[in-house]
Amino acid sequence: MIRTLGVTLCLLAGFAVRAADAPPVAVPYYDYPPKMVILNGEPTGTYVESWKAIAAKAGVRLQWMPSSIAEETAMLDQGQRPMCNTGRLVTEERRKSWVFLPYVYDWLAEDVIVTTPALKARIATYPHLKDLLTDASLHPTFVGGLAIGEGFEGANTKRSHWRDLDVKSEAQAVRMVGAGRADYTLSNRDQLAEAIRHDPALGQLVTLRLPGMYPRTPVSIACTRGTPPALIEALGKAMQDLGYEPAP
Repeated sequence: MIRTLGVTLCLLAGFAVRAADAPPVAVPYYDYPPKMVILNGEPTGTYVESWKAIAAKAGVRLQWMPSSIAEETAMLDQGQRPMCNTGRLVTEERRKSWVFLPYVYDWLAEDVIVTTPALKARIATYPHLKDLLTDASLHPTFVGGLAIGEGFEGANTKRSHWRDLDVKSEAQAVRMVGAGRADYTLSNRDQLAEAIRHDPALGQLVTLRLPGMYPRTPVSIACTRGTPPALIEALGKAMQDLGYEPAP
């Protein structure tokens, strides 16, 4: 019994030394209000505080890295640089190249189509989101790197009639629709509400849903395949200890 306890303490001490000597976890950040907001050049918000708690529990350091959703997606796809993010939608396509921690980091509100009153009745006639997305007579805009709907994620799904405006956020995409530079976009309801709060004129836009759109959906922290397995295991154990619910 004493020998077993001694071995256990040595292992724990060894892990603590390795954690202290290990390089910090790189975590990209960008404006994703209200849950992640850049203030004075620094990331703030509930996503940031949650990550700090997870890292502290796991005994690892954080290195916040300025980025964009598209750049973060590219890093996850390439899988070389050790990195974990602040949560993304889990899809079968992403599972092929990303490593998801098996816990729910957050829940995203359902997606809605955001368009003008003049186009709402027309868009409502499409039987499925894919029928709308593939209609070349309408020109949408989307945030680079986001999964749009069933079967539409990643650069290989982009269509030539989609507006390529280098959109960095859902709020920016909504503003493009409001300015007449795109016919419609997709946004989750929380992001849309935040966009309208900052620009009340966007409240004149209208919303609707079609089959094939994401409902209220759980998101999980995603890491690259270049992230050390021991680190991924430590982060998962920290989330478990902090009471995060298992991912479905």
